[in-house]
Amino acid sequence: MNEMTIQEYILTQRPEIQPRLEAMRALLRATAPEAEERFSWGMPTFFQLGNVVSFAAHAHHLGFYPGPEAIEVFGDELQGYAHSKGAVQFPYALPFPEAWIRKVVDFRIRENREIAGRKSPKKSAGK
Repeated sequence: MNEMTIQEYILTQRPEIQPRLEAMRALLRATAPEAEERFSWGMPTFFQLGNVVSFAAHAHHLGFYPGPEAIEVFGDELQGYAHSKGAVQFPYALPFPEAWIRKVVDFRIRENREIAGRKSPKKSAGK
């Protein structure tokens, strides 16, 4: 099965929200230039040693999914934006909190590096 690209995903959305989706993609690309663009759970996802963040178009907002740890650490800084344990709603009518998004992406990449470092298998010489 051939998954669509993030660009193709954006082009399937309503024309009036496509610029907002492109803006999010550009912000994530600039913040995480080494990340791979993928789809996870049917959403555009930036992947670097694990999922960094995902986003998705909804009727009235762009859903942003940085995971529960990021929301726990940085959720208090989200005044004016609805959020839950692992998701944030960015209404299309409001600007993105770009500095917050950059901070969260950097945090998630560091978190993924730490997890990857702990998972590195230590091969024994006897195998």
